[in-house]
Amino acid sequence: MSFKERENAILEYLMEHKEATVSELAHTLFVSEPTMRRDLYALSRAVRRTRAREAKISPKPSESGSKRTPRRSSQDARFP
Repeated sequence: MSFKERENAILEYLMEHKEATVSELAHTLFVSEPTMRRDLYALSRAVRRTRAREAKISPKPSESGSKRTPRRSSQDARFP
């Protein structure tokens, strides 16, 4: 079973059972516990990268419609 197949099986198992131990998953997927730990670690990193990518894509506060006027520098100041 490839990593991608195990990844899908892990996600399906968690959708159905909501939680699992490393030994439960390893037993269910017929792999060793160290292999399951590596798979879970890789899966968690993939989720973090996805969240980080989504955060970079979301609009910045200044782009979301807040209309701030730029501050004037001391050179732009006008004196009466």
